[in-house]
Amino acid sequence: MTTQSVDDRYDDLEVATTEADLRELAVLRLRERRDFRRLLTAFVVVNALLWALWCVGVLVWDLWLPWPLLPMFLWGVYLRQDLTEDDVQQELARLRH
Repeated sequence: MTTQSVDDRYDDLEVATTEADLRELAVLRLRERRDFRRLLTAFVVVNALLWALWCVGVLVWDLWLPWPLLPMFLWGVYLRQDLTEDDVQQELARLRH
């Protein structure tokens, strides 16, 4: 496999004319979706554990400050960063060619 970035490979495949090119494009997209699902699963699991720890802190030490909001917010911003409207529009433009 080459050191070519995923974006460069998309650009190369935007004029996919052979079955192999279309297959490679499909594989790239599926990998990206799978990677995002893994990140989202980790986000949900880790944040559930953080909120569980917060609940224990509330019950044991009477700590009512909802501190898990900070990592949840920051991680959510990171996840949202992966897909912006500009990205969607660029992908649509690529697919329309």
